[in-house]
Amino acid sequence: MLSCKKSNNTPPCSITDAETGPLFKKVDSLVTLSCAGSNCHVGGGSQSGYSFDTKCQIVDNWNAINNACVVRGNMPPSGFNSTQKAIITSWVNAGHQASN
Repeated sequence: MLSCKKSNNTPPCSITDAETGPLFKKVDSLVTLSCAGSNCHVGGGSQSGYSFDTKCQIVDNWNAINNACVVRGNMPPSGFNSTQKAIITSWVNAGHQASN
């Protein structure tokens, strides 16, 4: 299992495309296009403070993504359709790792 958490004893996270699973690839695409790609969640610039510039940030913030995009449904502002929400839910239920 890949880990994205940094500690004082571990190097910064790095996840390559070759290490990612099919569910994460779909979530990564959704978040990259709809959240980071809209210039909202990049570089810590959003009001929420969440950045999704990297795959590690997506994995580390899985709960915030699930809550905002699926549970509350208030992100992105235009909303995700049921198919897009199902992609996130499937990834979360599979263990919300990059390798899923």
